[in-house]
Amino acid sequence: MLRRIEFAVLITLAFGCLPSDAQNRTVISGVVKNASGEPIEGALVRVRCADLGLTFMVISQAQGRYSTPNLLPGKYTIEGIGGEYQSKPTAPAEVSSGAPTKMDLVLNVARNAMTPKRRKTQADYAATMPDGPAKQLILTKCVACHDLDGVDTRTLRILGSRHEWEEDMGLHKYYMEDRPDHLSDDEVKLLVDYMTKNFSLESPRPSREAGPAPDPNNHLPRTLLKGPEIKYVAMEFNLRRDAAPHDISIDSQGIAWISEHGENEHTESGIKGGVGLIGRIDPKTLTYTHVSPPPGKWPSRVSGSAVDPQGIVWNVDNSHNARMISYNPKNGEFKTYDLPAPPRQQEFDESGWGDGSANINSITFQDGFVWGSGLLSGQIYKLDPVSGGVITYPVPKGRPPYGLVFDNNKMLWYSAEFADEIVKLDTSNGKRIHYKVLTPHADLRHIQTDAIGNVWASAQQTGKLIKVDARTGQVTEYSPPTPLSGIDTVDVDRKHNLIWVGEAETDRLARFDPRTNTFVEFPLPGRASAVKRIAVDPSNPNRVWWCGSNRAGYVEVIE
Repeated sequence: MLRRIEFAVLITLAFGCLPSDAQNRTVISGVVKNASGEPIEGALVRVRCADLGLTFMVISQAQGRYSTPNLLPGKYTIEGIGGEYQSKPTAPAEVSSGAPTKMDLVLNVARNAMTPKRRKTQADYAATMPDGPAKQLILTKCVACHDLDGVDTRTLRILGSRHEWEEDMGLHKYYMEDRPDHLSDDEVKLLVDYMTKNFSLESPRPSREAGPAPDPNNHLPRTLLKGPEIKYVAMEFNLRRDAAPHDISIDSQGIAWISEHGENEHTESGIKGGVGLIGRIDPKTLTYTHVSPPPGKWPSRVSGSAVDPQGIVWNVDNSHNARMISYNPKNGEFKTYDLPAPPRQQEFDESGWGDGSANINSITFQDGFVWGSGLLSGQIYKLDPVSGGVITYPVPKGRPPYGLVFDNNKMLWYSAEFADEIVKLDTSNGKRIHYKVLTPHADLRHIQTDAIGNVWASAQQTGKLIKVDARTGQVTEYSPPTPLSGIDTVDVDRKHNLIWVGEAETDRLARFDPRTNTFVEFPLPGRASAVKRIAVDPSNPNRVWWCGSNRAGYVEVIE
């Protein structure tokens, strides 16, 4: 057994029914008031312990009263935010075990003006780009997939060397071969020359003056919460440095498993390999530990976390190792399964430091088999865990699979990220039915089915929640209340048949009720959370976990 515990954060929380004897609770409670001394309902109260890296957020209820869950002893700062006003952050308050702390808050400080989020235009990009023969090419072809400020946009990212830009552009050429805006060999050379000169560590770049520090409350609503919005509590805590969490899944005991990608870092001395680990969070104690996957030839880049019906935790190693990894929490046993090299692998990844030969983004299960969506390879993988055999189902170039799920009839559905279509695949005969989304340039990501078999998909660039009706095949799109939300992930509470999405660009989780076609949004405590993946807890579907920018946590609805 190969297992390493990196560190642990222990927190004891008790949500739901709270003890009636307040004297035995380690909580912070009080009343939120406005500048005139009137109690405020629907204000956000954020409680943070910097030493533990933990943040909790609750909502003031009737008569402005608020109370946190049980906390660990420590020093906490408390801040109230409601509408256009907020309180001054308190000095750190010492919280002792079993001793409640009282702290009233007054919203008497005007909040900073908010800069509206918008899509970048060609003019915006042009203003930040040096002149050169490839500039117009980027503005006409590259920004077709990278046009929303901050949403997974790497159009102008920095790579280490010319060789890495050659690999990156070769990969894009491979992606775009069957698209109308495909890249020619001459265009690829122009792009490599331009990006190496202006966006690599091989060439000096002009320094930029640092701007003002971002407002930590800028992502929070400008109006008081009301109705179902106030019936929740949020928690988040910092993961290890450079964790780069990619996926999160929850087992039948409510334990969260996180694939910590361990991003490779480009430095002046070369590439520093990230450390890919499997994170584990116990929801009862919030013990945060790590499990190291078996070593491979290359540093591991763990992705695609999923728990099968037997409680086995599956991940894919998206380094050049190109393997699936299973982990049995009961006995600590690991197993690894090599994935076959995809066609033309060497054309876009020769160094072993890239995104891997398969880059599986989603894992699902059916009839004892493990299925994965190979984004870079353009293949869907079917693994037999007993024999180790792998069968692949190729998809057309330019239409790579991202999300993956089976419906009630054992039909396999996948989202074709760049093709603006959701595809139903009959794996017995290879027959496909294609469902076009209504809004183009959707950038389709994850996909799930609900309790009655309807298919739901997340569209990051358009910010749409997309439904394919299981009975009629009708495609419908829904927009959350907050625009430009960057919906990157979707999951389903099948007990209540509610659809959950993660809004990467507005730092919210949102719940959609298909019976009323209405959303309820739940703000997260911290800004720039970049929600990457969500997962409904099967043992407590009111609790929805998320992972994002080196943080993880959950939103729990209080019924």
